[in-house]
Amino acid sequence: LLAHSVRRHRAAGQPAAGEGDCDETAALLAKYGSDIGSQGELFGLGEQGLFYTWSGFLSAVCKYNSMAAVQSKPAFLGDPDIEINGLTLVAFMANLEVETLHWTACKERVLLA
Repeated sequence: LLAHSVRRHRAAGQPAAGEGDCDETAALLAKYGSDIGSQGELFGLGEQGLFYTWSGFLSAVCKYNSMAAVQSKPAFLGDPDIEINGLTLVAFMANLEVETLHWTACKERVLLA
C-alpha cells in the first residue's frame, strides 16, 4: 500500500491540501522536519526524475493509518516515543531506498531487470 500510494502521488503531482497531514506525520515533521527537508532530502528524495516522492510517502502513511484505525490496528510511526518513530522512519526509508534501486523503480521492475 505505501509503495503504491507513493508512486501514485508521483504521477498525480502534489497531494491535496490536508492529505499527508495526520498526527503521526505532523509529530515527526515537528521534531525532525528541518533535518529531513521539505522534499525528503535526507533520504535522497527531491531530485528530478525519481519514481517516488516524500509528499507521496507522507500521504501514504496517513492513508494507511486511517485504514488501520478502522480495523483497530496500530498506526505506522504511531509509537508514543517520537524518537522510536524517528528511528523506525530512518530504517524503513533505508530499506525502501535499496528495494527501489535508489528511488528509481518499483521492486517488481528491479527484479525483472
